[in-house]
Amino acid sequence: MCPWSELVVGIIKITMKWKYFIAHVWHEERTTWEDIYLMPEDIAPKQALWLSVNSRIFLGQPDSKSEKLNEWTRNILSKLEHQSYVMDTEIDGEMYINLPDFNQSELLEYSKVYLNDLGFEVSELIEGSYEEFEKEISRIRETN
Repeated sequence: MCPWSELVVGIIKITMKWKYFIAHVWHEERTTWEDIYLMPEDIAPKQALWLSVNSRIFLGQPDSKSEKLNEWTRNILSKLEHQSYVMDTEIDGEMYINLPDFNQSELLEYSKVYLNDLGFEVSELIEGSYEEFEKEISRIRETN
């Protein structure tokens, strides 16, 4: 649940600057998944959101021993045939995108899409430091 949901009324969107922190050091130009933390710069309290962006390749093929997992994978892959991304309805902050992999620029664009879906217009994404996000990362990890 978005901690600022009371700021979003109907179809009115709040425009603001957001800070981001990418959880991993990238050794390659492209990846199949990444976690990113997002925090509004202009609003207190400074509560971060977590987003995990996963490529179509990251999903793999339905070959698990769990039929429930196979069904879930088939469902997401089926939706990706007709959509550029799918938000997992069972897990907050999980996005699956219809690309085999992505770069950091694409990650930031999908982060904007995510925030827009929550009702926020992003005027700017500003890179933040680990120290700015440290407490929020701990809080998010404890609740997930």
